[in-house]
Amino acid sequence: MKSKLIIVEGSQGVGKTSVTRMLREKMAGSNLFSLSGVNDNSEKGFAKCYNMHYGIISLIRENFNNSINFILDRSFISEKVYCDLGYKPYTFEHDCDTLAHFYKRLYNLYDVKYILLTANTDTFKDRLVRNKHDYQEFSAESSYLQQETYKKNLQKYKIKYTEISTVNKTVEEIVEVILGE
Repeated sequence: MKSKLIIVEGSQGVGKTSVTRMLREKMAGSNLFSLSGVNDNSEKGFAKCYNMHYGIISLIRENFNNSINFILDRSFISEKVYCDLGYKPYTFEHDCDTLAHFYKRLYNLYDVKYILLTANTDTFKDRLVRNKHDYQEFSAESSYLQQETYKKNLQKYKIKYTEISTVNKTVEEIVEVILGE
């Protein structure tokens, strides 16, 4: 039986961190990586981000025989979304093509579940009541725009994913859906 690789994507305030932490608790032999990106908007930051994502893919690939389940809170698609929305001064286009190719090869080694958590603007408004982040404004509108940009990029790179709405669902219910698929 193949080990699991669960990738959870979604915009700010959708519940990724809560879901991935509970997945980690529920899945024996699992390792959780939070890939929030590299806080460096220079050309060197661009290279750092690509190298980090390539390194994670390599680590996962090389451990396929060790019965380790991997959970990723975000993937390289998040970097692409932030670039598309102008939060980064560079594009991640070519690198996404390369990284998508490497991710798709993991499907031969793991039972891969790529999850896109979604919500509506009212849910985002309720959840985004927190301190402002220096990197990007937390708002229901920006989260919804991110969500739509995630969908476009997942489709563009032909990444098979499951969309799960977090509206009126507990973290436990969402985790049950992910593990039950």
